[in-house]
Amino acid sequence: MMTAGRPNILLIQPDQQRYDCLGRAGHPLVKTPAVDRLASEGVWFTHAFTPTPTCCPARQSLLCGKWAEQHGGLWNYGAGFPLKPFAEPTWTEALASAGYALGYVGRWEVHPTRTPLDYGFRDWLHAPDYAAWRKANHLPDPESDAEHLPELKGHPVARWFGGLDPVEAEQARTHWYAGRAIELLRRYQQEGRPWHIRPDALPRCTRPKASHPGAASRSDSRTSPTFSGSSSSPGAWRS
Repeated sequence: MMTAGRPNILLIQPDQQRYDCLGRAGHPLVKTPAVDRLASEGVWFTHAFTPTPTCCPARQSLLCGKWAEQHGGLWNYGAGFPLKPFAEPTWTEALASAGYALGYVGRWEVHPTRTPLDYGFRDWLHAPDYAAWRKANHLPDPESDAEHLPELKGHPVARWFGGLDPVEAEQARTHWYAGRAIELLRRYQQEGRPWHIRPDALPRCTRPKASHPGAASRSDSRTSPTFSGSSSSPGAWRS
């Protein structure tokens, strides 16, 4: 629902998303009915490209609308090369000034010390909150296929090789992020304010049990709760 002629903005940002790994793009195996429906009811861009294939610069460009060569973020923080902190005006700050309620869920990587709360966002859950929630609910860690290779066992790169997440689909990272974004959407809608919500998924190439053929589906009391605790609680909103 639009508020006084100002459209709501939902920006779903997956990390490491191949352009063809969507049902709408014609992939023969990947099934993405929800995203396909969004595309069918909106606009499908066939020639939209990221200005850079690197995490931090791409996210910075998305916020300020400039090439990486213009805003100065040519590589990721921590890459071992000198890099000035991101210091450009952003359209999210302009939205906040115009009365929008902004919420961010997930991976950030725009600035080494400043958070989404410094760029107009009112509420924020970052990627480690999901890991904290899993730990608090005694859920096992995802299992990478590469862990079965002696030369990669325990190596950070192993998570990029795919594998199995031994939890129900509702407890997986993508579902958890979606649940938190829905919480924000409902809250902002009740406030009667236009909103911008951005779930940004951290890449982990593992699939939950329920995504396997023949996997049994069951309810579980450990599925994602509605968070309203203090900032020290796993999954509490930062505002």
